[in-house]
Amino acid sequence: MENLKKFILKRQALLFPFLDVSLNVINYLIHIFLSWYLFSEDYGVLSALLAFLAILMVFGISFQIYVADKVATKNYESEKLQSTIKLGEKISLLALITLVIAGIWIKNLLRSDYIAIIIVGLIFAFNLMTSIERGVMQGKKKFLHLNMSFYIEVTIRLMLTYIGMKVYRHYNMALIAILCGMIFSFLYGRRFLKEGSIKKDYYRRNLYKDEIGKIAKIFIANFYLYYFTSLGMIIVNYYLVSLSGIYGITTKISQLSIKIGFSLITVILPFISREKDNTEIFRRIVKKFILMFLILSVIGLILVYYFTPWFVVVVFSNEYSSAVDYVFKDAIANVILMNAYFLLVVEMVLDHKKYLNDLLITGLILTLGMLIKHENINEIIVVQGVAYLYLFIALIIKFLKKEDVMGNSKERIVLFLSWRDIKAPKKGGAEVFTHEMLKRTSIDGVKFVHFSPLFEGAKPKEEIDNVLYIRKGGPFSVIYHAHKYYKKNRENIEFVVDQANTHRFFTPFWVNREKRIFFIHQFTREIWFRHMKFPMSYIGYYLENWMTKIYRKNYTMTVSESTKDDLLRLGFKNNLIKILPEGIDFKPWAKEEFKEKEKNPTFIYVGRFAAYKGINDAIEAFGKLKATRKDMKFWVVGKKKEKYVSEELKPIMNKYQLTFGDEEEGADVIFWGFVTDEKKLELMSRAHALVFPSLREGWGLTVTEAAAVGTPSIVYDSPGLRDAVNRGKAGYITSINTSEEIKRIMEFSIENRETYVKRRSESYDFASKFNWDNTAREFENMIRFVREEGDRETNKISSRNNEHVQ
Repeated sequence: MENLKKFILKRQALLFPFLDVSLNVINYLIHIFLSWYLFSEDYGVLSALLAFLAILMVFGISFQIYVADKVATKNYESEKLQSTIKLGEKISLLALITLVIAGIWIKNLLRSDYIAIIIVGLIFAFNLMTSIERGVMQGKKKFLHLNMSFYIEVTIRLMLTYIGMKVYRHYNMALIAILCGMIFSFLYGRRFLKEGSIKKDYYRRNLYKDEIGKIAKIFIANFYLYYFTSLGMIIVNYYLVSLSGIYGITTKISQLSIKIGFSLITVILPFISREKDNTEIFRRIVKKFILMFLILSVIGLILVYYFTPWFVVVVFSNEYSSAVDYVFKDAIANVILMNAYFLLVVEMVLDHKKYLNDLLITGLILTLGMLIKHENINEIIVVQGVAYLYLFIALIIKFLKKEDVMGNSKERIVLFLSWRDIKAPKKGGAEVFTHEMLKRTSIDGVKFVHFSPLFEGAKPKEEIDNVLYIRKGGPFSVIYHAHKYYKKNRENIEFVVDQANTHRFFTPFWVNREKRIFFIHQFTREIWFRHMKFPMSYIGYYLENWMTKIYRKNYTMTVSESTKDDLLRLGFKNNLIKILPEGIDFKPWAKEEFKEKEKNPTFIYVGRFAAYKGINDAIEAFGKLKATRKDMKFWVVGKKKEKYVSEELKPIMNKYQLTFGDEEEGADVIFWGFVTDEKKLELMSRAHALVFPSLREGWGLTVTEAAAVGTPSIVYDSPGLRDAVNRGKAGYITSINTSEEIKRIMEFSIENRETYVKRRSESYDFASKFNWDNTAREFENMIRFVREEGDRETNKISSRNNEHVQ
């Protein structure tokens, strides 16, 4: 006996399909039994109620698939299961309340009484919770328990239907039998929901974000099919009252082709899934199965044509004999739908999304067609045939047309999205970083495309250093154009890199997760308060957190530990974040190439004239120090903004009686303006130290450049800059971020020669590690990592799908 038990348990996955088929046979017998006892019109009302219930029960199917998939991964914590249960309970309650309120209208649509609507609501609620239980059973491969759950439901239903019809021949008795069967099945599976307890406020805190999104996708995929197969019954029951029972019998027979098709598709799914990455083999297999379905369709229709007259009369009695006139025609429509569904599965396997548009159009054709044409059953069947034929033709054209849909006939694209590019007038370090990295990155079969807004004088499309630059729209409309480009080329786009530099492209809303890479150099944070007034400063500050949080499940690239720490605080996963090292455009100078330092202590600022960059704090510190050291100089290198100089810097220079000018020998502060790269490096090398008290940077590339030509930097302890000076080991870093502290360190660097020489040497050694070749190499590693993770996830899903099919 024990050996028999082990034998059965070991092969329960193989037994499940056969037991499931037997279950469908029992369900079919119940319908035959009901057709004997109910009047034709009552049977039509019951069929309409069950059609409406089938649409509602898509929720249950969606929850079961979601939970089964999660439990099968073996990392679905019990508190997450409890969160899903809470979500199911809330949806059940909400649906029940909705049906109670809207029942007065729904009952008229279905020609039923109010009690029937309430019973349908209760069936829905128990089905949803039972489906979660069944998802746990399926995920844990407890197939015999899953079979038992279904058999308890159907057995109770069969017994109560038989007893109920003897007592009271009404469709409500059939619904009560279904409800009781569902309740007993729910009680049987209750133990599978008692594992673990939910932490306080867990589900409120998480707002079911993960569950809702993923369940919604499953729901959409299943909803259309149940809507298609249920709408006709509801329409006939409403408009053709006397024929509703006849049509109920018609659908019971004609839709057998769909049930058989589902079973076949479930069996062949693993065969096509395994070859989806091999274009030639995949297409060959799919074409064979298309041919197989067409041949089976013809055979099935022949059987329906010859056997339906006998089957209807013998099984359903003479009262429904007129169904013979419609079964064959309805079977043709359902056979077309079954073939279309197989093509839908192919689209799902390939992870396409355009088929959703075809489903929507089919739904519209079906709904509008039946509302306009419903004078007789033949018109209803014709509308169905037209709608299903449209779906089949649309999907077969998609399949036959796209020779490169799955494969490598075109270059794979890595798409970079940014609001500026290497030629943009306001380009910064982020744009330089991206271009220098991409032009050195070489991955077989991959083309890098950079998409950004169009600016005056720019070409809409040009190739620079083997990177294709596409420019369309403005700072906001570029999102629309990027989305459009993605949709057009999605089959060849391997990854989409959303480069955040204040601007976002919101790719989590329109790019598949496995294709998304988030690239952020720095956060804006306190900079909002330096550049914007209330309330925009607060809005920007808090909006930035939200706009970043939506990327927290993405593979992520950044350039410093500081930015990584910011990301981790927002909920990003440590194992999905990779730091790409900065690079410089030139080879670090040999020490003998360093320029001789100025005779008078000279400090330099290199960068943009922006409040958050700290140029005002640098000059303030210099002014304070100048009061005691008259021999000092301060150089400012960067494109000069007269308004900023007059409004922000002149008051400081006047306060400390500093002279200033453009390249004047005697001035205390010299504005060099925009200079060539060669001149910039020369001035850096001649200066005593670079002063760069910025509030926040992605890294602080000028710090690394200055160190590479023999000049250490004095910086604020701020994100990015602390990384650029290696936390104070490769330069000077403040203990508090004030101009007084900058002044103290400037003085310390002049007076402590031994420390200065050491910091200068350590800065140079640290800067020598950074070059764009290393950056490109790390980016290549990132792409490989994302690919491997994607392959690993695909293998998991494929394995789980195979287990579910078994």
